[in-house]
Amino acid sequence: MKSFRVVNAKFRILKGGKIGLSLSISLVVSSLILNQSAHAETFFDNEWTTGTTFTTPDVTATARSNTGTNTGTYNQISTTENIIFRPDRVAQSYTGVSDFEVFGTNSVSVASDGTTGTGTNLIADGTYIDGGGGTATNNDRAFYQSLNPDTDFTVTLTSGSTVNNIVKETSTYYYVDSTTGYTSSSDAYVANIVFSGSNTVYGTTNIDDGNIKLNDSVTFTGTVDAGSISVDTTNTIIFNSDVDLTAGTTDAMNFSVDGEVLLNEDFTGNITSGGDNLGTVTIVGNGTGKEQIITGNIGTSTSSDIGILNIGSDTIDSNYSRTVIYGDVYANSTVLNNNGTTNSSTLVLADGSNITSTITTADANMGIITLDGSSTVSGSVGSSGALLKEINAGANGSSSTFSSDVYATNLDVEGTGTVNLNGDYTGTAIRYNADGTVVLANGSDVNSAITTATTNTGTLTLNGSSTVSGSVGSSGALLKEINAGANGSSSTFSSDVYATNLDVEGTGTVNLNGDYTGTAIRYNADGTVVLANGSDVNSAITTATTNTGTLTLNGS
Repeated sequence: MKSFRVVNAKFRILKGGKIGLSLSISLVVSSLILNQSAHAETFFDNEWTTGTTFTTPDVTATARSNTGTNTGTYNQISTTENIIFRPDRVAQSYTGVSDFEVFGTNSVSVASDGTTGTGTNLIADGTYIDGGGGTATNNDRAFYQSLNPDTDFTVTLTSGSTVNNIVKETSTYYYVDSTTGYTSSSDAYVANIVFSGSNTVYGTTNIDDGNIKLNDSVTFTGTVDAGSISVDTTNTIIFNSDVDLTAGTTDAMNFSVDGEVLLNEDFTGNITSGGDNLGTVTIVGNGTGKEQIITGNIGTSTSSDIGILNIGSDTIDSNYSRTVIYGDVYANSTVLNNNGTTNSSTLVLADGSNITSTITTADANMGIITLDGSSTVSGSVGSSGALLKEINAGANGSSSTFSSDVYATNLDVEGTGTVNLNGDYTGTAIRYNADGTVVLANGSDVNSAITTATTNTGTLTLNGSSTVSGSVGSSGALLKEINAGANGSSSTFSSDVYATNLDVEGTGTVNLNGDYTGTAIRYNADGTVVLANGSDVNSAITTATTNTGTLTLNGS
């Protein structure tokens, strides 16, 4: 047999039993089981009571008052139930009534009970002829006041508790009607959840614009829909399904301490920190490198950034990830974690998204960065001992900038856009796969070859003094154009150069330490070209203005 207890003035059936209950009681309890929502604990419902009934001969009204609080505790370890928010509250209550009767040409109060309130209902009770000869309505009165019912509710899960689904249901707020009764309204309210630690949510969490407060480790198996998340623990939080915070006003998951969050699916919302270098976010990926999408900003500034952004798991060796970010990133460190040397994790920045962070790879010659449009990467990329595998940039119509040094085996210019290198590039090759442009800032060098997939495509512009140490183009695939020789600059090409045109744009010096092959070296200003000993020019040499341009041959 089963026993029962009273919770919120409702019968609930508990596991376990008491010996000696009669069969008739057992049958009644069984019928109650069939009519209950199985395995559910409802909070904040039926937490009101009736009060004084105010009576006169013609009108009667009853007061109501709230009896509950706005906090509750959930403690289920061996039995997993649903948590249901369903608040019932009284928003208005009657305070008294007054009976009016007709005496001659007047309506006069003849009996009252209770007190007046801030509001009054007029209840028609016949008509009479007033002093002006017109017809008037005799009105009894019901007086009421407005209460301040709770609209913000919180349930706390004790340590070790497990729960199935967490659900925010429609509220019921009671208001007086136009006579002496009550009507109900589904008013807005906020549902909050606090996790004490070592908790597991096996189902979905849907609390609309409410807050999830994480005081210790929690695992969410199903989807999470909330208004905000507070990470107030240094332990690990795991989200195994999508997280969506767009219902809230802050729309953010905030780290108040240096905790860790593992994301196994998509995340929609901002990720913030309460200070500098707080929090680790890991985009876990899987063994096939699935795509995960982050829609929102990560960090807000260099002084309010997260500590580490992991692209791919840093603990599961077989995992790698393709992570697409629609938003700006502020992180102390971004790490591309690959599944060894087989498959690379990829960080994709959507058009208009920027990242302020050092970007490194856990495995040399692995890890990919793709810029889908115009983006700025502020922070070094790769390192001399651990180059990234590939960078894809220069999408059609875009302009992207790398503010610091870049170490990657290949930098691929994928479209007709512009790639600005404000630091050095070190790798195997800058590869033009379309007719895009690479711009070297003054003082920036290229320590690699430069190639093009199709002859007469690709532009290289040196905005100041730079050194290009590798070969440029090839005999069967010339670059379209090289612009060098800016005013006051001195640039050097250490190896052979193949380009349709080499334009000297200012009064600077262009040093050719290898051969130049193309259509023409063109002086567009009074600059200088210096050929090293043994270097040849296999092209015409022209000037836009007579008596401008200097050609110096330093040897044979």
